[in-house]
Amino acid sequence: MAKRWTCGVLALLLAAGPTLAQAPPFGPGPHAPGPPAPGPEPYSPFPVATSELFPPPVGRDPYFTPRALKKGQDVPKFEPKNPFEYNDTRPNAFGEDLPIGYGCGYYAMVGGMALWRTGMGGQFIAGRDPVGNPDDNTRALPSSLPQILNMNAVVPNVNWGVRGTIGYRYETDAVEVTGYYMFRNDSFAVAADKGRVDLPFSAFIGPNQNPGAQSLLGFQNTQGLWLQADLADVRLQTELASVEANYRWGGGYGAELILGIRYLDENELLSIRTDDDSLTLGAPQPFSAATYSLHTYNRILGPQLGCELENLLVPWLAFGVFGKGCWGANFSQTFAMLRRDDGFISPTVNGSRSQVLFSHFYEGGAFFDCLFFERMRLRFGYQFLLLLNVPEAHAQLNYDLIHFPLGAANNDGHIFFHGPMIEMNIAF
Repeated sequence: MAKRWTCGVLALLLAAGPTLAQAPPFGPGPHAPGPPAPGPEPYSPFPVATSELFPPPVGRDPYFTPRALKKGQDVPKFEPKNPFEYNDTRPNAFGEDLPIGYGCGYYAMVGGMALWRTGMGGQFIAGRDPVGNPDDNTRALPSSLPQILNMNAVVPNVNWGVRGTIGYRYETDAVEVTGYYMFRNDSFAVAADKGRVDLPFSAFIGPNQNPGAQSLLGFQNTQGLWLQADLADVRLQTELASVEANYRWGGGYGAELILGIRYLDENELLSIRTDDDSLTLGAPQPFSAATYSLHTYNRILGPQLGCELENLLVPWLAFGVFGKGCWGANFSQTFAMLRRDDGFISPTVNGSRSQVLFSHFYEGGAFFDCLFFERMRLRFGYQFLLLLNVPEAHAQLNYDLIHFPLGAANNDGHIFFHGPMIEMNIAF
């Protein structure tokens, strides 16, 4: 009986053994350990990601997406602006990187220029005496003389000068001070013919040559200084300076409006020297040579209005034009003097005349800008300057020194200058 129970228990164990030894086919059992429960987040002093608080500049990191962009929106590509406008984002002339959108900074220009003054017309200076007499006879000035010297013979030489600018730019606007100075030049013409050079001064001076005419004090014994002379020369000296303060307003399309105030200083000296006997006697004769000179100053101060246009041709070259006008008060002065070569100055032909006039002038030109470095460019250009309603030295000339010792009062003159310029422009 016991043997029979033993066999039954063994049979039951053999049948249940494989089932208890197998692992479950899916997942852990009801008592197996699961994933760890989430713990508290680590402490951070920033409520948002650090990259959002301190983003790198747009355009410097192609993988950075600004916080302002929505999810999925493309990062805008940085497009450089006109390289000739200094509100772009490239490094400056000293290698310092500027942040994107930087539009403020100082700039300076320095260079040189040249100006030619146009001619002064064909005003008569001297003629050839039909007979000639080195001994200075007593006859008066002939009524008709072939010209041997006039104002057209004086071809003004070039005025060389320097120019400079310093300014501050904010985005598309700028404030600047600019100016130039033209050194004094010297232009002259000479007529020489022994004993046959006549000047109109002789029609008014010297009773020996023109009976009944009045004589200048101190020149009574000149023995016909301006009649049958040996030579005459006319000389012109010109000097020019300008300074202006401007506000430049730009719309970002290569155009700028210029508003400012300007001062222009223009002066010129005209002198006519007559030598009566140096060729006849073979040596200089200070007592028989004299110079009549007229000196005019034009000092114009007034408001200025203008504009400048510039267009990019290729990435390294731009072309532009500019024009400015100034209308203001001209504090004008005219000086006259008659001086003999021995140092004697006529007491009657020696003085000045001052007046305040309305004058205006206009300046313009065209230029090319060549970009050599990131913040350095070279400008080549040609400009003109036109002065209106100003006294000119040669226009004051009057040969009647008895009645017009300071010359004529002619204030309707115009002076035209033109010439090239070159300057280096640096943005800091």
